[in-house]
This record gives sequence, structure tokens and C-alpha cells, in this order.
Amino acid sequence: GIDGTLKYRMRNRFMRGRVSAKTGSLHGVSSLSGYLKTRNQGILVFSIIINEFDGSITPYRRWEDKILTLIAKQH
Repeated sequence: GIDGTLKYRMRNRFMRGRVSAKTGSLHGVSSLSGYLKTRNQGILVFSIIINEFDGSITPYRRWEDKILTLIAKQH
């Protein structure tokens, strides 16, 4: 969440520097896979793939970010 395609994502203070990941997208597909540093449990490996959607990719990227934020805060 610091540079590259993640530069403008997960910008809140809590998530800064917690995600090291690779993004991917095609028409109707968004993916994010990598490592997440949690509050208490160390590092988790994750992969989120959302497919078969129409329209803008933006809300799906926000879902990916929200999912990781929730996991990081709970663990």
C-alpha cells in the first residue's frame, strides 16, 4: 500500500505499510493477492478475486480494501 498500483489504495493510517500485494484486472475481473500484516497474528497470505461484474471497477477495489482492513483489525 505504498507504491505502484497500491499507491492510492488503503490510505488510512492503520493500513499504511501493512499490505504487500499484486493487483490484476481484466474486463469484469479484479484481483488482489499478497501478504497482510495483521494487528496481532503476524502475516497472513491472501487472494481476493472478484469476477463477472459490469461497470466500474472502483467499488470492487474498495471492497477488496475493506476486506483486508477488517481482517487486519480483527487479527
